[in-house]
Amino acid sequence: MKIFTKLSLSGTISMLAVAIAAFCTPAGADAQMYVGYVNPQETVYPYTGFTNSSDQDLTLVFAIRMEASKFNNITGASLTGLRVGWSMGNEEMFPEMEVFVREELDGKNLASGKDQVCFGWNDVMFDTPYAISGGKDLYLGAKVEWKKGAWLGTGIFGYTLPEKTQFMGNLEDAGEDGKIQWIDATDDNMVIMALGIVEASGSEYNDLATLTDVRMNDVQPLEYPGDAYLVIKNDGMNELQSFEISSQFGDKKWSFPVQLNSPIAPGDQKDVTGGIQALGTGIHKMWLSKVNGKEVEKPSIVEHELIGVPEEVAGQYTRRPLVERWVGESEYRTPVYTDDIFMPGIEPYRDRLSLVAHHFSDQFMIYHEFDKDVDNEDIKFLVDFANGEKSKVSVPSFATDRSYLPRNPLARNNTYSVAYNFIYPDYASPIYESALDVPTFASVNTSVNVDGDNCRIEVSGKVESGIMPEGESLYLTVYVLEDGIVSTSQEFPDDPEVTERYKGVYTHNDVIRLQLTEMYGEKIESEGEYTKKYTCELDPEWNLDNMRVLAFVNRSGERHGHMQVINSAETPVKSNSVEGIADNARKSFAVEGCDIVAAPGFSVEVYTLDGARVAAKGLQPGIYVVKSAGADGVAAMKVTVK
Repeated sequence: MKIFTKLSLSGTISMLAVAIAAFCTPAGADAQMYVGYVNPQETVYPYTGFTNSSDQDLTLVFAIRMEASKFNNITGASLTGLRVGWSMGNEEMFPEMEVFVREELDGKNLASGKDQVCFGWNDVMFDTPYAISGGKDLYLGAKVEWKKGAWLGTGIFGYTLPEKTQFMGNLEDAGEDGKIQWIDATDDNMVIMALGIVEASGSEYNDLATLTDVRMNDVQPLEYPGDAYLVIKNDGMNELQSFEISSQFGDKKWSFPVQLNSPIAPGDQKDVTGGIQALGTGIHKMWLSKVNGKEVEKPSIVEHELIGVPEEVAGQYTRRPLVERWVGESEYRTPVYTDDIFMPGIEPYRDRLSLVAHHFSDQFMIYHEFDKDVDNEDIKFLVDFANGEKSKVSVPSFATDRSYLPRNPLARNNTYSVAYNFIYPDYASPIYESALDVPTFASVNTSVNVDGDNCRIEVSGKVESGIMPEGESLYLTVYVLEDGIVSTSQEFPDDPEVTERYKGVYTHNDVIRLQLTEMYGEKIESEGEYTKKYTCELDPEWNLDNMRVLAFVNRSGERHGHMQVINSAETPVKSNSVEGIADNARKSFAVEGCDIVAAPGFSVEVYTLDGARVAAKGLQPGIYVVKSAGADGVAAMKVTVK
């Protein structure tokens, strides 16, 4: 029998985010924490999660398997009950809920208790606490009368569950032996809001925390810590006020103290904006070395491969990030999302970024060019960026440099994918500023020659030796793009304002007309200088005045989910000039003490890393971006004023 269905948060229901949740919580002990897979502070919504979609009232039983590792630091503490989020239904309901703890899914109750629950979070306590012995998985669950149309509250976003974690069943479908016919309801998008309540006293339960994950760009400067999201779990019974983060590469070690503006409550996990010091190129070990000033004896290690770029190398190159977006004529949100959300946010940075639009399910999509088993290679990009997790893919979306950007507010909520939904222009600048601050160690230059319908393209540049991980090569990807393509087959929503605005016609920009390399790029065989030549035929119907060549250097397509783009360049098709990243930009100016002085025939502009323009003289010590202009064009590079 089908006992439940899953419903995601709709646009209408999202308006209920400000609803006040009722709490039925008794006074707890001085040292109390919640153990589980969800955030105990997340809002409970009335009409989301698992719903009783059968035509009869049922007795729902659910159980959450808590891995033994979740109790490593609290052996000897007491499991006193269950905190559960209860939703509603067609009308508000106040059923009685019996909670339990077991060592097996169908095992006997080791502790249990019951109480009436209401909409929101509820703490239902055991009659007698259960003493945590450690080393064992535990099943925390509950039984409740589940009226037709009733809901069981669940978390919807940003969770990752181990396999076989959530189970649901109902007493009416029990087998002949009386056992429940359990359904494995494990789903990262629908996490049952249930946590164990743990109480303990004693200093051995305090000052415990774990670094569970680090999200950052692979490419980092060597001289100072790069931006990162540090995912910190407070495993102690007291608040986490401070910690020390450490990294190690070979015999090199770095440590840095962090004082939190807002403490992390017991049992909570938060993303902390911080930094990690790259010590070279290779696998770095990272851990919390101190918690609330106390040395950590056996820290949990997180490993992350970093590419360390020395300042003297980065100073020779100027980086142009790559921004990709996924749109389609069959996706009615494409026009409004692009025109009202995406383009206003990127426009202030457009002359410093390269831009391409991948199309799907329409006349502009490119597929079966490289992989005959893939119906739509542009969508495969998105799935690969999410490590194969299709549920993490949404369209329209965008990605910057195919990598995590630590100032991207969306990166906190999605640990799988480097592609994100469009965000409003007011919040876009940190994403692009973060990308522009990443150091690089490779250049890309393109030249284009058109003779009738024939087009010859030469891409050249340099990959600095000794920076990439040993044995790994970079790849070159080359597109021919066209702007200003007017289409009358674009789909539009049934919205009078949108219909009146576009009148059935939309203009697409950054459309891929040709891809001249393999799906994830052509291998650059060695470090040092490289040159690649391509020839192609241009369709006479294409508008050469609106066309350009986009070339970029990226890491291997085998690195699904994180194919870091190292540098890029754009060149108009009808221009026979060379545009790209200048290796010799330093010839256009000199750093004289605290002044930046333009060379004869050049002009300079000086900017802080935050993008603010400052005077070229009397600079404070620090790192600046110098933009120079001369007869050969415009170039930019980072410099250090000491």
